[in-house]
Parts: sequence; structure tokens; C-alpha cells
Amino acid sequence: MSGTIHIFGDSFLADWTKHKKPFPLCQDYIDWEKTQGNNIIQDVPYWMTHFNGSIAVRNFSKGGTTNESIFERFETKYDEISPGDFVVIQGTLNTRVRAMHKNGKDWWGDVIFGKGVNQYFINKIDKNAIFKYKFYEQLATERLEDKWADFLFKKINFYRKVLEQKKVNLCFISLDPSMKRYNDISSWHVGGTKGRISYISPIKDDHPSYYGNKIIASKIINFFKTGISEDLY
Repeated sequence: MSGTIHIFGDSFLADWTKHKKPFPLCQDYIDWEKTQGNNIIQDVPYWMTHFNGSIAVRNFSKGGTTNESIFERFETKYDEISPGDFVVIQGTLNTRVRAMHKNGKDWWGDVIFGKGVNQYFINKIDKNAIFKYKFYEQLATERLEDKWADFLFKKINFYRKVLEQKKVNLCFISLDPSMKRYNDISSWHVGGTKGRISYISPIKDDHPSYYGNKIIASKIINFFKTGISEDLY
């Protein structure tokens, strides 16, 4: 297996070696791993090259991002993907939405709605702040419906067909429970992964430990080699 793996996702696949860590407790994971004697940062790209030294990795994943942003990055980089390459698209929670500033001109950023779409995790921002909270809350609520998952699946299917014409293999995985039936690697979703790929770490967080990153990378590489879907754990 040779070529380049192009990765598009959120904090679950993002590099840990950037100056800006992809999720709030990332440094806590790194510090804890050092106490276990792991001084090299072992994120998903690290393990991919570990399992297949002849593969190059280009990672465009970003913490806290929406599906819209993930798909946009893929479409922007499409021309840089060559025949024989591999693409990983990791969908995030469907209730993450891209919010526009109240001025109606500027995109403010990606808003992360939480359980039951009753809260969002943006520090120092309240419901009367610089984007229309109620509007985006309603939008996120609508994305809990099955029809939104079906729409995303059709979009991924389109990407898959376009990549096949280019002789490029696609692996799709999503954190959203409503997308689990469409995943190329089964059991990959919040609820299915929770406590499984981060359990070895004492950090109270759902992100994977180094060991979890190792599992994720091995399943993706094996899928590309065999075309066989496996459970994440």
C-alpha cells in the first residue's frame, strides 16, 4: 500500500502536534502519556505511518468543525488528490452548525450544540451574543431527523463515486449515532466509541488516548488494504 492518505475530519482525527491543540484536554492527554513513558506524540497520522511506512499522510482535520466545513475542505483539496491515493472523511455530530454573525455579512464560526441541543460549548458567549442563537438551535434540532442523515449519506455516496472515477478509495466514518449504519468502520459513533478508545486514560473525555489513536489508524489502514469493515473495538 503506497500513495497518500488525505484526512478530513474534526478533533478525533486532527493532528496533536499543531501549536493549537484540536480539543481542550489534548495537552492533558499528552502530559498523562508522558507519565507512562510515551514521550512521542502518537496521534492518528503517527500510527498510520507506523503501520505503513510507505504511505504519506496529509491531515486537514480541525477540532470543533462542522460537516459543512469538513466537506468544504475536501472539495477545496480535491484536485490535489491523485489516482491511487486514499481519502478518509470523518463526519462530526450533525448538530454542529456554521453560524453567521448578526451583521449578516460575516461567518462567525462553527457552533457546537450539546445533548438534546439544549446547550453549546463556546466560552464567554451567551444566547444574546453575536449570532442568532434561537435560529441555529432550531437548525440543529432539525438535523436530528433521519432525513438529514439520509441527505449526508447521499452526499458521501456522491463523493465516493467521484473518487472511484479517479481510482481513489474512500473510507467514511461518523461520530453521529444517526450515521452509524453508513459507516465503513462499524461502531464508530458517539455512544459506540465512548469509553472504548479513551478508556486506558484517566482523562474524563471521549477523545482517544494514544492507544485509541492506534486502534483507529489500524482499522482505517486495514479497511484500505482489504475493503473489509471491522468493529472499531
